[in-house]
Amino acid sequence: MSNPIPVRPMPSDSGDATRWEHSALRERMLLGLWEQDLIKKLGQYLDPQRQAAWGGVDLSSNVFKSITSQLACLFDRQPTLFHPAGAAPLVAPGGAIAKAGLWPMMTRFQADVLGMREYAMRVNYDPRFGLRYRPVAPSNIIARALPEDPDRPVRVEELRLREHPKTGAPIWTWDVLDVSDPKAPIYQVVEATTTGHGADLTKLYLGRDLSGDFYPYRSNDETGTPVLPYVLFHAESTGKLWDSFAWREVVEGSLSSALLMSFFTHSARQASWPQRYAVGVRIPGAEVLDMEGAGRRARVPVDPTSLLLFENDSEGQPMVGQFAPAADIDTMLTAIMQYEHRVAAWAGISASDLQRQASGTARSGYALSVTNSAKREAQRRYEGTFRRGMLELIEISAVLLNSAEGLSLPESGYSIRFESVPKSAEETKSDRENALALIDAGLMDKVSAYQRLNPGTSREAAATALDEIRAINSRFGTV
Repeated sequence: MSNPIPVRPMPSDSGDATRWEHSALRERMLLGLWEQDLIKKLGQYLDPQRQAAWGGVDLSSNVFKSITSQLACLFDRQPTLFHPAGAAPLVAPGGAIAKAGLWPMMTRFQADVLGMREYAMRVNYDPRFGLRYRPVAPSNIIARALPEDPDRPVRVEELRLREHPKTGAPIWTWDVLDVSDPKAPIYQVVEATTTGHGADLTKLYLGRDLSGDFYPYRSNDETGTPVLPYVLFHAESTGKLWDSFAWREVVEGSLSSALLMSFFTHSARQASWPQRYAVGVRIPGAEVLDMEGAGRRARVPVDPTSLLLFENDSEGQPMVGQFAPAADIDTMLTAIMQYEHRVAAWAGISASDLQRQASGTARSGYALSVTNSAKREAQRRYEGTFRRGMLELIEISAVLLNSAEGLSLPESGYSIRFESVPKSAEETKSDRENALALIDAGLMDKVSAYQRLNPGTSREAAATALDEIRAINSRFGTV
């Protein structure tokens, strides 16, 4: 697009506008585009002259991004999808979901969900490529839900920058999809103006009317129920559509810690060495240099074997000495690390959940590192909400694949098993021995034991796995 991009419209609703503004800040911090935000933060405390003396900002401290990236570990290992009827064209390792590249995308997507608190995934089908998944930031959508199901959207308006098909000029549009009335679903593309919706551009971009009876996303049964091709993932289940300001303490604290790190960098660069001085003396033979824009300076080349001879150049008592460093950077860095830990606590990360790097000092441990046990706890904490979102995503994927390819895949009844962060050999042995002891005591059946050793497995999947194990062991003569 060679033409200038028009001003990005904002929602007419003040609540949505405020949410967009704060969500956009979080998105910039997660994408590494937050330098101007930190400079703005610096301007709240320093006048322009002092800002210039600092020599810029330091972006190396971003607790917000560090914590969200490390806690997003549900998809570090590809989860297993299961359906009693098979549904291999969709869920098999080489099925449509895997071919669409969903799994490599999900680790980053989970981090975005945790950081933004909500994030949408748009499902689409392209005849050339098959299923496709597109993350949509909450700062680009307006959504509405039914009162009886308040955290699941039935109407989504997505702001998108497009190229006008006739003029080629960039234009902001709204993709409007609404299934709140199953008898009259809506799919439109309309111009986005500063006051709301402009001209209807549906036929220009989609080729024809796709609302009402022509709505393309419907279940493959006699009801033909319309579905919304968006899934809104939640970091936590709150019973609300948006929870955009949770973790604001982490966001603001991260900006403050980056401000402190910028001061540390300035201090290390400008005030971390002893300042030498001399009064009433001079060094014979010193070379006098004219420093451009900084006056004149005397210089004498020396090495460890040199002996410096000073001459008195005044009638007073000559003095030579040094001031102590103006900044204790070791103490300063330790204090900043402690502040970062305090910020991390707002994300539910306790001091015991953090581990040091390398030599175990605060200085070498710069960049917070979350322990594996804390990551497993994070998996348990977020597994429920992400399971719900993933199952909804799989069901919508089945609907689109059935419609596009004429298949009859089941559109419900799926299950997903997440792979846990690996345990140590001692932890694994303890879990196994405990499960076997409970089975021997008659306090647990083998299906439940398999579920405990393989978190996230449904009873049906566990029973099927045990049957396969028993059949293979019988075949090879293993009891």
